[in-house]
Amino acid sequence: MIELESAVIQAEMIDVLNTLKLELNNQGLDYLRDIKPNGENIQCTCPFHKNGQERKPSFGININNGKAHCFSCNWSGDITTMISELFGHHTDFGQYGLKWLVTNFNSTEIENRKPIMSFFNNSKKEEKDKIITEEELDKYRYIHPYMYERGLTDEIIEEFDIGYDKEKKCLTFPVKNYAGDVIMIATRSVEGKFFHIPQTKDKPIYCAEKFQLGSYKKCYITESFLNCLTLWKLGLPAVALMGTGSSSQIRMLQHLPVRKYILALDPDEAGRKGTQRLKKYLSEYKIVREIEYVDKNKDINDLQEDFLVLNEKY
Repeated sequence: MIELESAVIQAEMIDVLNTLKLELNNQGLDYLRDIKPNGENIQCTCPFHKNGQERKPSFGININNGKAHCFSCNWSGDITTMISELFGHHTDFGQYGLKWLVTNFNSTEIENRKPIMSFFNNSKKEEKDKIITEEELDKYRYIHPYMYERGLTDEIIEEFDIGYDKEKKCLTFPVKNYAGDVIMIATRSVEGKFFHIPQTKDKPIYCAEKFQLGSYKKCYITESFLNCLTLWKLGLPAVALMGTGSSSQIRMLQHLPVRKYILALDPDEAGRKGTQRLKKYLSEYKIVREIEYVDKNKDINDLQEDFLVLNEKY
């Protein structure tokens, strides 16, 4: 019996894997070679690197809870997400895999698995996001020289709708929820250089909505808007935590449909502590790497193109 978060599977893990291997083989996919029991785990060749043809098995699956991990490529997940991805469903968070298990084995589905959108949008009516209208955004659609001083281009200003509040003398950054609706406007003073982020119960993640379709396999995690936008300018998909990461943001990151995170928080003490916290809570779900800064006094926006030559480390 396998006890998953979303179902109880009345079968042994080795039988599940042999059935899965046979169905994949019938579709011309030669995966899951050398399925061998090893204590509370089963080892097999990893189906997610070297086209499933590695010589020595590096992929382990727990026989009791279905947790899976490759010690070579660092793929992590559970049996449901594994099955989903093997059949081409890369962004459904194991929904296809769960249905496959329920269909093929005597299983009891547990109705406690939240849909993906519930991780990013509050489901309570009285706490729904207040949507900011186009009319309000139009009030800030002006250009200020400070945008160019910080390395922003016309293309980035247009794509991310960066504006300028003439009354408060600050740049404006529309922040969207996962559904793509603008729910807050954060600002940065062009004189005092101070950020102001509206207070919310669960702080959103800047640019998270760009990842909802699974279009990017990797994502850079930054602290500030300007660092995030610099990476997009360089062709690197990124999000900003507007800080070093809250508990609710970490939960969102755990479920964002990307395979790999590159942590690029600022190289100061707060950034280093935030990096260690993110590594601790994301490594079970994603491949996690960290940017190795050479100059500890420069962040991404300071570095600009020089960021591209920095190394990633474990």
